[in-house]
Amino acid sequence: MNKKSSTVKNIIVLHGWGLFGARYKSLAEILSSAGFKVYAPDLPGFGNNKSVKGDLTLPDYASYLKDFIEKNKITSVVLLGHSFGGRVIICFLDKYKDLIKKSNIKAIVLTGSPLTRSKLSLRKKIGIFISKTGKGLVESIPVVNPNNDFFRKLVYKIIGEWDYYKAGQLKKTFVNIINYDLEDKLSEINLPTLIIWGENDRIVSYSDALKLNKLVTGSKLVGVKNATHKLPYEQPEIFASEVISFLNSL
Repeated sequence: MNKKSSTVKNIIVLHGWGLFGARYKSLAEILSSAGFKVYAPDLPGFGNNKSVKGDLTLPDYASYLKDFIEKNKITSVVLLGHSFGGRVIICFLDKYKDLIKKSNIKAIVLTGSPLTRSKLSLRKKIGIFISKTGKGLVESIPVVNPNNDFFRKLVYKIIGEWDYYKAGQLKKTFVNIINYDLEDKLSEINLPTLIIWGENDRIVSYSDALKLNKLVTGSKLVGVKNATHKLPYEQPEIFASEVISFLNSL
């Protein structure tokens, strides 16, 4: 693994929905061994940071990131967001433009983040139709009764919103998060940006990465073959290698 030669000193890793900072331990260790100081906090509602009052919005999470940076006096930093974490970063950049210079934010890294407006696939349309009409259609079949836990899991899997099913007490927060439109903010990003994506990502498809690459001026896209949405922690060596190479080019 190449050692760091860039002016970046710190990396903040923001986890995906339903995950927590320690899930990226292997990635953090590789980046640390290359000379970077890595922070991987638990976002509100997750991991060891579950004491949340009320329903949160994406700007609430952006505010948390702002406070985290200021409290820890972090400068010369790169923000790395996986999935939901990437949404937090884009909202943060939009809300706290003054901190980009003040904290010397050098670049951002996005992976598997749902940031563009995507048309519903046929699979999702079918799943939504079933979820809305299923009770009348299949209530006589016990195994797929819409009141049956198995049925609900199946529907959420079909429409690709498994995260919603897992959200538990954060379901309203999850709805707030996904309904917050960020696409118009992407063209305003004025930082070096690495987009690294698993080409077999079935949660946020590689076509989203291609669109994201076009919307973020000057961004670099790296597709990783045989990699899924879990790329940052399932293949941390490959992921870290691309990140370090990118940061050393700054």
